[in-house]
Amino acid sequence: MSKIVEMGQTNEAPKWGIADLEIVFEDESLLVVNKPAGLPSQDTVDERRLSLYSLLQDSQRWPYLALHHRLDVPTSGLILFGKKKSANKAIGQLFQEKTLKKTYWAVTCGEPGSDTFYRDCFLRAVKSTGGKQLMRVVNSGGDPSRTDFSVLSRSAGHALVECRPQTGRMHQIRIHLQSLSLPIAGDALYGRVDRRFPRLQLHARCLEFAHPVTHRPLRLEASLPQDMKLVLERLHLQAPGFTES
Repeated sequence: MSKIVEMGQTNEAPKWGIADLEIVFEDESLLVVNKPAGLPSQDTVDERRLSLYSLLQDSQRWPYLALHHRLDVPTSGLILFGKKKSANKAIGQLFQEKTLKKTYWAVTCGEPGSDTFYRDCFLRAVKSTGGKQLMRVVNSGGDPSRTDFSVLSRSAGHALVECRPQTGRMHQIRIHLQSLSLPIAGDALYGRVDRRFPRLQLHARCLEFAHPVTHRPLRLEASLPQDMKLVLERLHLQAPGFTES
């Protein structure tokens, strides 16, 4: 029986250090980190394998951290932690009340027919032949889901797409794009393995929310990983307004 292994997700123990992490925002209540692709958000059954959460804890720089959401292992980008127990309820309400807005960037195989589009459907978890949990689009018996999309750049059969999920289902952006015949480049679960892409080309680019304690509006952006920059350059895709060297 074959086993699906995602690019950026191997059985080898990663060798990240705290110096490899980009701290995007920090104050007395919050910590927002740019997670590297290939690093799990939290501990896994493999005790040899580091996670973002354990890496931060083991550094002993933060006496207390609460993880409020996750990213898939091969996805890079922003993850928010609470630094005070007293802030956890307010942080949780950001997610429950959907007042925290997430924006992702994805490189697709195939060009959308329109510059703006959306996917609104029901999703249900299923098991693959290798035992991996996947999501499938179903007509009934699933959970409602929606993602809004905008094309940032397109070139020769590929596109850089901005993805704004309105719900938070597992693998939501990945299955939504795959169901539109626009699989994300490097997605071994919902597309196909392609050696041109070192891993899943999905990046959690931006978080927008009102600070749960001060109520100050925040817009936080994660710098683009070098591997994704190289993919965009090779495919002649440009992100408007992205001038980072």
